[in-house]
Amino acid sequence: MDAVIGSGPAMTRLRSELEQLGRRSRAPVAFVGEPGTGKRHCARELHRATYPDGDLFELDGRDCLAELEERVVALRSCVSAQAAVGMTVYVHDLSEQAPEVQARVSHLLRERSLQLRVVVSSTSELAQAARVGKLRRDLASAFTREVRIPSLSDRSDDIPELVRHFAVLAAWRAKSPPTEFDATALRRMQRHSWPQNVAELQAFVERISRELGGALVRDEDLHDLADQPSGVAFALPATGIDLAELERQFLTQALQLAHNNQTRAASLLGLTRDQIRYRMGKFEIVALARG
Repeated sequence: MDAVIGSGPAMTRLRSELEQLGRRSRAPVAFVGEPGTGKRHCARELHRATYPDGDLFELDGRDCLAELEERVVALRSCVSAQAAVGMTVYVHDLSEQAPEVQARVSHLLRERSLQLRVVVSSTSELAQAARVGKLRRDLASAFTREVRIPSLSDRSDDIPELVRHFAVLAAWRAKSPPTEFDATALRRMQRHSWPQNVAELQAFVERISRELGGALVRDEDLHDLADQPSGVAFALPATGIDLAELERQFLTQALQLAHNNQTRAASLLGLTRDQIRYRMGKFEIVALARG
């Protein structure tokens, strides 16, 4: 997924903001947006603008802390700050991280002698996360620059460009010619709301590419794509439901859409990778057969 693709006004402004932030090489930045908007890719773009030859470390859970310490020690071993090529630490969904992860991030922000930048993502404003007790207050106040990532519904003009990009990626992975979408198909995809944003669009294009690879996709080929869906449309039946079974089915479907990529599946459900791993263990889901 590449959130920085798009020629519309929203993405033009975002790229300009990333370029400006790239010149402030140590200022911490928080990317705020709905699940699936591409906050991780914005962090990678900012890292390339800041430390093009440096190290990018993605911190996504307690199991990453030991490796983070090794990277920080290696950065410290540089002869001088001028000799260091720099490092970016990207923390996925900061307010959902465990207390020890948040504590380590707080400590990193106090590192003044290193060429190091901390970038985080969140689905809500950090101040709001702190008010409800999900985030340390010192972290909420440390990130004075919050960059809002637009949802796909706010940049539907970019959908044709994104579709072509994802079709080429799918073709490269499959070592086959890219699937093409005609104007009627693209217009229908623009009318769709994509509640899970760019991540959902990518998963859809990849599936269509597998099913119709090499063919020209038209509007009638997208019969399972409703116009302007209202997001999650679910009415609780009078007889009730088995909530655990419903959760298991959502998890299974997300993993199928993401081709067993846990990070992408987590994004489809608005979860972190640690959270989806926990649920996979809870329901004893090890792997899914590929369709």
